[in-house]
Amino acid sequence: MSELDAEWERVRAEVERRAGESGQGDVADYLRLRATNDAARKIGIDWLLDMFTRAAGEANRRGATIILEESSRTSGGTTTGDVPDTHRFRVGATTMVGVRCVMRVGIKTLTVEAGYPRAPADGFIRGGGLARANITHFGDKRASQKLMLVQLASDAPGWFVVEDDEAGVKIGAMFAEADIARHLIHFAKVS
Repeated sequence: MSELDAEWERVRAEVERRAGESGQGDVADYLRLRATNDAARKIGIDWLLDMFTRAAGEANRRGATIILEESSRTSGGTTTGDVPDTHRFRVGATTMVGVRCVMRVGIKTLTVEAGYPRAPADGFIRGGGLARANITHFGDKRASQKLMLVQLASDAPGWFVVEDDEAGVKIGAMFAEADIARHLIHFAKVS
């Protein structure tokens, strides 16, 4: 944890303590919920990018030629202790702030980006998700997918495939390691 992250956590804990002592339980509850959600977001986003990076490395060991060209992941964090504020992307009218990883094989490109709104001006995630992600196969829109990190009632959060339209967000199947393998097989033609 960086010094800035530690200071942010210290200030957040102090505000939460004061809110509880002054009878503002709703503020203390909000701050606890925010900290819990931020931790779930970090874990979910890290898992997604780690799994893609790991799968690309395994594919390269089997003969693929995947080049990790760009990753906005950096060590450390932001003032909230979560994923770095280095990449912005849009989901509908909402701006997500988070991370991006770009992989290349020849002229083919696979981009994985994940994040969530950080400020009120960024908007909110429709459908009640914690974070959103896009897996984009440049030039092959049908192979691309949109994901949403959803907190399950009795379990850890999980990534789900989603479809956005004017009526709202439709949550589909859970996104798992096998789906990552399918993306890399389609992208790099590896087995």
